[in-house]
Amino acid sequence: MSRWKYIQTCRSILWKYCIYLKNATVEFLYHFLDGVSGLVMNHEFYMSIALELAHDAGNDGETPVGCVVVGADGAIIGRGRNRRERQKRATAHAEIEALGQASETLGDWRLAGCSLYVTLEPCPMCAGAIIMSRISKVFYGARDGLTGSCGSIINLFMEPYGCRTHITGGILEEECSALLPEFFKELRDMGGHVDG
Repeated sequence: MSRWKYIQTCRSILWKYCIYLKNATVEFLYHFLDGVSGLVMNHEFYMSIALELAHDAGNDGETPVGCVVVGADGAIIGRGRNRRERQKRATAHAEIEALGQASETLGDWRLAGCSLYVTLEPCPMCAGAIIMSRISKVFYGARDGLTGSCGSIINLFMEPYGCRTHITGGILEEECSALLPEFFKELRDMGGHVDG
């Protein structure tokens, strides 16, 4: 087996483990192999971590949305998940939590050069926070036909706010799209309050 094929195989195996394990060692090894192979971390890897956070939120009775902020060097500098029900705050969205953590990590509110990965297309509030924090790139999984502000309802990122954010949708779209219907079906079956 060639060195290149060996590295690719190791990366593939580690990526699958990262989906199921919250293990900093596995994440570190994946980053290490990424550096060895000279490849840029792939979008599916980061979205898989956001998906794990979304599953955590859903298991906690929250709308299953997860988010990570990635620094210019490829390191994850912020993680977030929905906590509206637990914190009783409308602003307790995954993106807001991840942006706050990223700002604390960098010691600056300006997150230019960073990328944000979120399982669901950002709402107007989160899109505004992303714009104001100067995130360079946003990658989302599932479209949101209710409040999506990357093009589904409105595209706030097309407005002339003074900074440009590149938007890409459809990263692990199938997995991300499956989260919400499953969650709300379970909630309805249990007789819970359904409010996205």
